[in-house]
Amino acid sequence: MKKEKRFETTEFKADSGVSFTVITDQKTGVQYLLSTNYAGTGLTPLLGRDGQPLLNQGI
Repeated sequence: MKKEKRFETTEFKADSGVSFTVITDQKTGVQYLLSTNYAGTGLTPLLGRDGQPLLNQGI
C-alpha cells in the first residue's frame, strides 16, 4: 500500500541566508509559510485580506 503524500512544498531562496517555503496541505488546501534563517524557524498560515486561510484552488 502506497503512503499518501499529504504536504507539497515549494521553496524560495532570499538574500542574507533566509529561505522561505510554502507548504500546502493536500487534504484541506490550506497554505503555510515556513521561514528559516540563522536565528531560527517560523511557521504561519497564509491569510487573505479577510483574515481567512489562503486555500490552494487546485485542491
